[in-house]
Amino acid sequence: MASQTALTLATRVYNPAGTQGGVSTWRHPEDVVFNGTSMVTEAVRGPSRDGLYRIDFKIDTPRVASGASACACPGTQLDHAQTKLETIFPASWTKSMRQEHWDRVQSLVASAVATAAHDDLEGSW
Repeated sequence: MASQTALTLATRVYNPAGTQGGVSTWRHPEDVVFNGTSMVTEAVRGPSRDGLYRIDFKIDTPRVASGASACACPGTQLDHAQTKLETIFPASWTKSMRQEHWDRVQSLVASAVATAAHDDLEGSW
């Protein structure tokens, strides 16, 4: 089991905030880009009755009002972005099989297709 240490994501440091009910949490307080506290959660569960493991990661980035406006008071959450990454695999898979799958996931996230979808809201054609 990996120890819960600080995570650095895109130069932002997320500090460990503990584990409850099998879900570990990291927080990036006072996020200067979005004025709120961004969070990462992780859960690893399994094997289930059907012989599957589940690995779940979630990044939640709220955007918070920094000043008073007609729409919100300072500190009010305006909206948020959330990404969920769930991996499900059979308990019978070897470490090398899981690694091969994970290598593909990492490549997908780093791909031009994923970048265009997120940066330009452009689907593939």
